[in-house]
This record gives sequence, C-alpha cells and structure tokens, in this order.
Amino acid sequence: MVGELGREQTQLLHQIGVAKCSLRPCGYAVIGGKLVDVVSEGNLIETGATVRVIAVQGMRVVVREEQLSKV
Repeated sequence: MVGELGREQTQLLHQIGVAKCSLRPCGYAVIGGKLVDVVSEGNLIETGATVRVIAVQGMRVVVREEQLSKV
C-alpha cells in the first residue's frame, strides 16, 4: 500500500476496489478504503473501473477488471 513500504499485503487477496487512474499496466486503486499501488495482469484498465485483487506477489498487487453481473 502507499505509505507502507516493505510490507506484503496478503489480506488484499480477492478484495474488490476501484481504479483511481488508468492502469497501463501499473497505477493506483482504492481497496478497502486505502490507496494501493497495483499492476493489472497486462490489460489496460480505465479510471473508475471495478477491479479485483487476483494475486499478491511480494510487494506486487495484481488486479483484474471485475465484470459485475447484472441481476
């Protein structure tokens, strides 16, 4: 997380957040009310998109755009 250098954030795994900027593939997302430095799994993710944390690899938080189903 921003401001928490050197700490693996495994509790973020599978959480949902919102991209604060375009992820090309890196940028920031708000997850659990905190700004987190993230990287997409390779695809461009637009600002405001819903994202899910799919992996935490050391200091790297990997996200994928979440396609919310409509009920």
